[in-house]
Amino acid sequence: MGYPVTRVTSIRVPVVLAVEIRAAARSWQTSVSALLAWILNIALADRLDLSGLPDAREPLDDKLDVRLSEELVRRIEPVCKGLKIPLSVYIRTILYGGYTGQVTLKQAGGRYTLVANHEQN
Repeated sequence: MGYPVTRVTSIRVPVVLAVEIRAAARSWQTSVSALLAWILNIALADRLDLSGLPDAREPLDDKLDVRLSEELVRRIEPVCKGLKIPLSVYIRTILYGGYTGQVTLKQAGGRYTLVANHEQN
């Protein structure tokens, strides 16, 4: 039985965002890679609309290196192509949106959803 094929993705982020993500992974008792995969799966399931959400405005002076399954990356690539942004920017935009309150994680009926608040731009 083999391991799933993964791809390492490097995401440049502001230090404060990297600290928040690492702390969230620790509090959920998981890896940063697993946390981001979970968030990305929710974003894909909800067809999260990132159009109009800003990329990080602070200096990108830290980096998150994550392993994502090839299957997940293949599902995200058409979305990135439609937005004309690289995978790392797609991920950073979601994370930055969560950090700034423009993307919120909500739980309803035992299911989590991501909601974009485009009015906060």
